Amino acid sequence: MIKHIGFIFMLMITVGMLSANTLATPAIPLQLNPNLLINPINLNPINLNPIPVCPDPDADHICSLQDNCPGVSNPDQANVDGDSQGDACDFCPNDASNDADDDGICGVVDNCPVVANNDQADADGDGQGDSCDVCPADAQNDVDGDGICGDIDICPNDESNDSDEDGVCGAVDNCPAVVNANQADADNDGLGDVCDQAAVPVDNDADDDGVLDANDNCPNTANVNQADADNDGTGDACEVDPLEQRYNALSDEFDSIENDYNDYKHDLRDAEDDNDQKKIDRAKKHLRDLKNNDLDDLNNDLDDLENDVQDADGDYSDLEDNINNLQDDIDTLDGRIDDLVSSESNNQYISAQESQPRTSTVQNPASRQATTQNPVELSTFTFPSNPVQGAVVAAAPTSTASTNFSDYTDLIWLGAGVVILLAVILFMIGLLVRR
Repeated sequence: MIKHIGFIFMLMITVGMLSANTLATPAIPLQLNPNLLINPINLNPINLNPIPVCPDPDADHICSLQDNCPGVSNPDQANVDGDSQGDACDFCPNDASNDADDDGICGVVDNCPVVANNDQADADGDGQGDSCDVCPADAQNDVDGDGICGDIDICPNDESNDSDEDGVCGAVDNCPAVVNANQADADNDGLGDVCDQAAVPVDNDADDDGVLDANDNCPNTANVNQADADNDGTGDACEVDPLEQRYNALSDEFDSIENDYNDYKHDLRDAEDDNDQKKIDRAKKHLRDLKNNDLDDLNNDLDDLENDVQDADGDYSDLEDNINNLQDDIDTLDGRIDDLVSSESNNQYISAQESQPRTSTVQNPASRQATTQNPVELSTFTFPSNPVQGAVVAAAPTSTASTNFSDYTDLIWLGAGVVILLAVILFMIGLLVRR
């Protein structure tokens, strides 16, 4: 019994000493990191520090799998640019793409973030590196947006680049759509005189194209842009095609020949009325010369023009129609001259020269129609009494009345013959019907 009591007493003394030793050791507060996995059973009996069960080489108490800087201690896990790397180990802590062009310069300070340019050259100093600058020598980078960099753009601030081509850029041109190289502005209102309707009367712009007649290269044809491709002073809008010009000249020449014809015709009629054979011969000579010289030359020139039109490029169908119409007019006039020259009068002789056949006009068979003669009015034409062409006939002077009657003799006999022929035909038909 006494042994048991002694053993219990010794046990109590041992427990008391252990309790005293424990109270003498300073207490260490236990801080648990939610990112750590702690085994509550595996505790150090001396300092009570938790022992992690995952790798943490940087000893920042954050497992490597969750640590944004596994090799650099950063307990706060700061990450300004929000990428997968913490600021403590991020080469470009403010660049989420972490130097996307791999030129060794972080995107936030790289003047070409997506184009490698480790030299960061920027010739025009516009903040864009030469490697990615569309206009490396133009700090404004094509400010007018015309696709031409300012350092080579003739009008860097004018998108239309001097649309009127007067050498003055539209941004400063006081008539940007009308040619006015001198920029004259009499009333100093900012609008050039050539396009300022308030500066001069409205009637000084005949074609109402906004360009005053004094400066308009086509004053009667509207052409705002004043285009003049060949720089001859005449605008393209009113410049006649060279082939058209040639036709117009030939048409004018024909009008002149026709006027001469009318004059000679009048002279011939007056000479016939006066029974003046010399004047008659002179008038007919003028008509023959007009036909054989002027009209033939016009014919030849028209042939040349027609050949050139056929060889030319482009649509000249209207011009070809005009040429054919002019040829018809020439042929008609040619026939009228023949009628006058070959006609007889009551007081004239037909000379051997007049009775000779006329020299035929050279014509292009592919483009010329047969020569036609206009119907001759009875009041201006006297039928020849002698049907033999080319004979020299001496007609004794007779009165005008007797000459006119003899002129119609052939027609009367012809009519009578037709009537007799019809009567015979009807008589034969009657005999057949009776049988």
